Amino acid sequence: MKFKLIFLLFNGIVLLSFIFVFMIPVILLGWEHSRLFWGTNWPLAALFLVIMGGLNTYFALNWKLFSFLEAENWRGLISYLEDQIYSQGKYRKQYLHVLINSYILVSEPSRILELEQKCRQDRPDLVPAFALQFGIPHLLQNDPQDLESYYGTMRQQPRCNDRPWIEWSYAFALLLQQRQHDARDVLLALPQQSRNPILRALTYYLLDAFPDQDMQVKNSVIEGKKALRERYSISQWHKEVEKNRNNLQVVVLANLVKDVSAWIFDQSAAQAT
Repeated sequence: MKFKLIFLLFNGIVLLSFIFVFMIPVILLGWEHSRLFWGTNWPLAALFLVIMGGLNTYFALNWKLFSFLEAENWRGLISYLEDQIYSQGKYRKQYLHVLINSYILVSEPSRILELEQKCRQDRPDLVPAFALQFGIPHLLQNDPQDLESYYGTMRQQPRCNDRPWIEWSYAFALLLQQRQHDARDVLLALPQQSRNPILRALTYYLLDAFPDQDMQVKNSVIEGKKALRERYSISQWHKEVEKNRNNLQVVVLANLVKDVSAWIFDQSAAQAT
């Protein structure tokens, strides 16, 4: 109902605005002069109608999608999007984003693997753009070798989105296999590749597990942790974590992010929530 109300209000406001703008020349100049005015400025009215028509067309085409979202009918939304993608071949980025998020909401991340394979088969150009999202089920499978294989392949893709997060995930996979030497340089390079504070904190947290004898790593951790504590208060940090929850990786790694938050501010994990 809210969506339909917003749609009607939008059209009503736009229509009233158009009538108001149309009537100004009539009020100020009279009918005869207003006809001359609109005779020379009719492209403005045409542009207005085209924009309004385009927006209404967008709403109409996505009406069913918005209706499922408004009702929080995730199963219905998944069925609808799978039909649009799998049956009709409509590989819109919006559809992929919403479908992946819906799989997470219904606790079925393994179905993202099917979507990944379908994209590899029909639209391989989309895989690098969704590299981080497609990596979620690999991250949850508790298979470090599979994780290394997936992110190792993705980090070689020149058009891969979210590259710093891909690099971190690759290093994480290496550490799960006790390959600190291979992960070291990848992690040390990350603070220069991204200014995202959550990613930086996760990086320093992983580096903190390295031997104290590695002074380059130790100094990087000390300086990085200090910089984050000077930049953020605890409340500001929690707001930053919330802001980053649009990244599914942060959502999936929620427990690790909680531990990292406690480590940054020298709290217990319970206090960091």
